Amino acid sequence: MKRANAHLTLPRPRTRLVLAALGGALFLSACGTTAPKGDTSAFPVPAAYRNADQTAATEAVPGRVRAQWWTQYGSVELDRLVDRALANNSDLRVATLQVMQAKIRADQARSGNLPSVSAPVRMANQIQGSTTDSSQYSQAAVQGTFRLDVWGEQRALVDSADMQLERAVHERENTQRMVIGNLVTTYIAYLSISDSIQIAKENEAVASDILRAVERRFALADATSEEVEQQRAALLSQQVQLPGLENQQEDLRSALSRLVGALPNDLVLSGKGLDALQQPVVQAGLPSELILGRPDIRMMEARMRAANANIEVARARLLPPVDLSAQMGYTGASWAALMQPQNLLVSTVASLAVSIFDGGQRRGEKEYAQSYYEEMVETYGKTLFQAVRDVDSALSNLRTASRRLEAQKGVSRAALNIFKLGSDAFALGALDQGSFLEHRKNYQRSADETQRMKAELLRGYATLAFSIGLGSVLDDAKTTEAALQKDLRVGQVNGAPALVDEAEAPAESAGAWEVELPGVFHRSSLLPLWRDLQARVGGGMQQPWIRAAHLGHVAGNGNSGEAWYRVAVTGFPSKDLTAPYCDALQKAGQGCKVVGGSEGLAATRIALRH
Repeated sequence: MKRANAHLTLPRPRTRLVLAALGGALFLSACGTTAPKGDTSAFPVPAAYRNADQTAATEAVPGRVRAQWWTQYGSVELDRLVDRALANNSDLRVATLQVMQAKIRADQARSGNLPSVSAPVRMANQIQGSTTDSSQYSQAAVQGTFRLDVWGEQRALVDSADMQLERAVHERENTQRMVIGNLVTTYIAYLSISDSIQIAKENEAVASDILRAVERRFALADATSEEVEQQRAALLSQQVQLPGLENQQEDLRSALSRLVGALPNDLVLSGKGLDALQQPVVQAGLPSELILGRPDIRMMEARMRAANANIEVARARLLPPVDLSAQMGYTGASWAALMQPQNLLVSTVASLAVSIFDGGQRRGEKEYAQSYYEEMVETYGKTLFQAVRDVDSALSNLRTASRRLEAQKGVSRAALNIFKLGSDAFALGALDQGSFLEHRKNYQRSADETQRMKAELLRGYATLAFSIGLGSVLDDAKTTEAALQKDLRVGQVNGAPALVDEAEAPAESAGAWEVELPGVFHRSSLLPLWRDLQARVGGGMQQPWIRAAHLGHVAGNGNSGEAWYRVAVTGFPSKDLTAPYCDALQKAGQGCKVVGGSEGLAATRIALRH
């Protein structure tokens, strides 16, 4: 009896071996840690920019330099263009969708930490040999499988997916930075061409006046036919320049329309020149701040950390996986008698599969992952050093452009005085026409050069802001994760547009009818969208609210407010007010659809979330 009790209380040797193996596997799974790391210490940055002023290099920069740097140009038209680009640029829309996709992949990676449960149902009919006898087999069960993360493969996959999500976030920020930078520089080029066209028209008018004066002198036998033809040739040369400049202006208009997500016909621009812009002041911080400010550097660091996590994945796959499976159900010869107690089947399996030969495939994957990680480290260093060079180059160009502009203004003043004196002398017959034409050409060249250098200086500020990394994050205010999960309303509060939680929105922000806008909108584009709609559909139209239905967000990234929404313009009490608003939007180049009524609006609100 004692032997029997001993036999019952002590596990069998095979069972002890299995339990010991599983216990060791669980211990290794609990102790393993894989945190994506990147070797950034090999790429030190200098203490200060080489071409920065001493004060700019030593003064501490309080946080991020002004995020909306383009507003320092003092141009309402430029501000509206940037708002429209932030709301409608297709590259930004695609980048936001890529963040959504990366978030989905990260969530999928986390699902690997959970068991997989299925319910197989089988009905089989088997005939063996040449006989007509058959055997039937039926089964209905619940089956679960789970792979123990003994070697850290699953944790590394999650880390890699998280880093890819972070990369997508910074890539969207970098796209935003590039869109704003390209838009500002293109707009400056457009204004510069407008000035060139205006100068060309003024030169054409002057050349036409001079030609008429020479023709009058020729009629009085005070000028030769050669002088008349010289002046006519000068006038024609001015007329030849205009079509080329106008063609350049149209090309720049087309580029601006692409950046703001519109067609050239839908883009309304004023005829102002560079005098409509102010010279902004952008302060450059220390080079180490580039790591925090430039999204392309942060994007490369995320790629490097993801590559490091992939090394852990490849290393774990060299080791044998440990799988657990369990099944409970009924199996029997006929479906009718399947649910009998004697047909109950319960099975548990623990397996460990050791690879004996795979031709070096998995080891090659590990070596490839290691090599790719080293490539990302080098690429990170190249991106970091190029960022420092970009800022140094922008500072140098900005300083030299300012000095050149001041010198060129003196040249233009001198050329203008010479031209005026020559005009008086030519009118009195004291200066020959060839010398007078040369004075006029010198003045025209100096005026064109002054205008070009002014544009270069204005572009220099934009290049510096772009190089520092401004424009990637539009609001430094931290956003809590709870706020990122809520639906929002966007409207005018205390005279300024603001984001308001839907639960705290005023009564006028709700209406029975809405205008649905296509696409997915990032959180940072909601305020620009509201301002853009007000700018394009203003006048006598009422100021409706925007309802933003939350689709998703990135947890733990509150500083940049990574969340995305589907939006609809709401606040319309009737269809009679909604349809004209949508018509006005469509005429302004904005797609929309009128939805409303109690049933239609409820269905639309559900659809906005999916």
